[in-house]
Amino acid sequence: MTWDDAFKIVSSVLVSIGGGAAILFGLSSWLGKIWAEKILNSDRDRYQRQIETLKSELSSDVERLKSELALKLEISKRFSEKQFHLYNDLWSSLCDLKIAGDSLWERANKLNAKKFAEQLKKTEDQIFRSSLLIENWHYEKLKELIDRFSKFQFGKTRLIDLRNRSTDQVEPQDIEFTMALLHES
Repeated sequence: MTWDDAFKIVSSVLVSIGGGAAILFGLSSWLGKIWAEKILNSDRDRYQRQIETLKSELSSDVERLKSELALKLEISKRFSEKQFHLYNDLWSSLCDLKIAGDSLWERANKLNAKKFAEQLKKTEDQIFRSSLLIENWHYEKLKELIDRFSKFQFGKTRLIDLRNRSTDQVEPQDIEFTMALLHES
């Protein structure tokens, strides 16, 4: 055996081992790609199912929120409509009270005082019954207004009473008190 023969044998062995390694490497690479593709497809399918589930849940939540919003909008519309009618009725009652007050101011007599007192009571009752739907600060202002009208009524009633007394029954402090009440209202 010569060196040439030994070299040929060694190179044949190396080529045959290298060729097998190349074949083995090629097969393992091909098998790895197939497995990787299967894993990738499996993951993609799983994520797609999760996305579809999340989309479905989100769509369901959106529909529920739309429904809740529509209900709240309807309630708000009804409240606003009731409130509008209520404010309109209150305005009408306050106008009637103003008219009665103007009549009492122009002519202080028992009939006008009675009409004013009746309208004042109606308006006060209506404000109380409406307190649930009117704004709090409107309610407070209306209570102040009714209080001022009550003082006006009391002052005018007192003035009518003083006018109906004879001059010897009227005390100076009664006149001063009545004038202060009228001035305040």
